[in-house]
Amino acid sequence: MEANRVSQAETQRLQDIAAAVVDRDSDAPLGVYAFSASSQGSELAKAVEAEVFLESFGNSAQQLHAEYSPYDWRSFFFCVIDHRRLMPAGAMRVVIPSERGVRTKTFDDIELHWGREASALTCRNGSRIPIGEIWDIATLAVSRDYRGRATSGMVALGLYQAFTMTSQASGIDWNVAILDAKLYRFGNWHFKNTFAPFDGLDAAPYLGSASSIPVWCQLSEWQAKLHDHDRVLHDLVFEAVGFGPALKPLHVGNSMPIVYDIVAQGEQSHSLIDLRDPMNPAPKTTATSVIPLG
Repeated sequence: MEANRVSQAETQRLQDIAAAVVDRDSDAPLGVYAFSASSQGSELAKAVEAEVFLESFGNSAQQLHAEYSPYDWRSFFFCVIDHRRLMPAGAMRVVIPSERGVRTKTFDDIELHWGREASALTCRNGSRIPIGEIWDIATLAVSRDYRGRATSGMVALGLYQAFTMTSQASGIDWNVAILDAKLYRFGNWHFKNTFAPFDGLDAAPYLGSASSIPVWCQLSEWQAKLHDHDRVLHDLVFEAVGFGPALKPLHVGNSMPIVYDIVAQGEQSHSLIDLRDPMNPAPKTTATSVIPLG
């Protein structure tokens, strides 16, 4: 009974946060939002992380905090929220690289667990990615209540749409991640070969996953592939067109101020951000603001 009361209290806490940030004018059952790591809204995304990583890999909340909190100052979240239940359905944690000490979770962990420094990584025929001009998908999670056929793909699509369009609006073409092997295979099947492994890095145990793979993606290459072979998926992910009444996608005007604030803290504020029209100049906000869907 005590565990049940705690669960109810946590549910109520998350619903109170969601009620404060959701778009009340949207009729869509799902919506995509962006939050800085220090905002209250990020608790929604972290709740999905905690649920999924405990269930899938046995990671406790304390372990997740130890692993990811050192990167909070360079992190932000995309979160899909169920407008009707006022609960988070899926989340993606993004880390922007920095020259000041901490780089990214993926690069640091590749060095720690695979023994390869970021500067030595190659992605295809010996070519290297621009390690200072990538974004790191540090976590990607869909809540158990939204993994059915009707919702799982929609939640993931919403997260990818938010990520790709915000990345491209910021002039970022490359991203990296460490994916559980099952998620890697499912994602590449569902999203048409989004990711590829780094040369010479085999799958290995990682943070509770029996088999994980360090991977990279070049967005412009993926975009061209989808444009030629799957225009429906292309328009969903790269143009936010086609979601219909099921999901309200993220408008990059709501994620760019968060990105701008993170980049402005570092030493690469001019090389990491492009701010393409019509986001030039970017609106300024504080890193602790909750940016609701617009």
